[in-house]
Amino acid sequence: MIYKIIQIDNLLEIQKDLTTYLPFYFKNFEICDSGFYGSDIEIIKKNCFRLKKFLIDINLLDRWNGVGISVLKNKESLNIHSDSLKKNRIFALNIPICNCNNSYTIWYQKKNLDTRPQFKYYVSESVHGICYFEYRDDDVTEIDRLDCSIPAFVNIKIPHRGISLNNKKRFLISLRFEPELTLEEIINL
Repeated sequence: MIYKIIQIDNLLEIQKDLTTYLPFYFKNFEICDSGFYGSDIEIIKKNCFRLKKFLIDINLLDRWNGVGISVLKNKESLNIHSDSLKKNRIFALNIPICNCNNSYTIWYQKKNLDTRPQFKYYVSESVHGICYFEYRDDDVTEIDRLDCSIPAFVNIKIPHRGISLNNKKRFLISLRFEPELTLEEIINL
């Protein structure tokens, strides 16, 4: 499964809470660079009570153990990559925060099974030791895409990237769970 769209009845209220949170997390969030920024889950739990309630309602609050904010400047894209070297880490829940219209997550498959991705290890003040496998554009073929304005469980093991065709900076929250959600659990949500 590449993704599963999930209905969030109070999405607009959750987005409002998360948008209010952005200036606390990003000192100058209007000028931050494109990238994936690890975030403090406890601050989000404390300040974004509607998101917390949504996770309680779908029985995932106790398994929520990681969070990041994906940022894309206007008309930019991330490198094609696969997240995490953890074998059991397959899915993330992506929820749009703001300016996600005309923005997409695109998945790819390798053109050649012998294609070897480049290992990348990133450390920044907000993300501590994230490992990725990056792929060159000419080594892969697009297989699917999802509009980022739609909340969804997304497969982060399949090579993918975010792309924004929007004129404004896009913000998206990505939640991780432990133990990892099974395919059957996601299908049944």
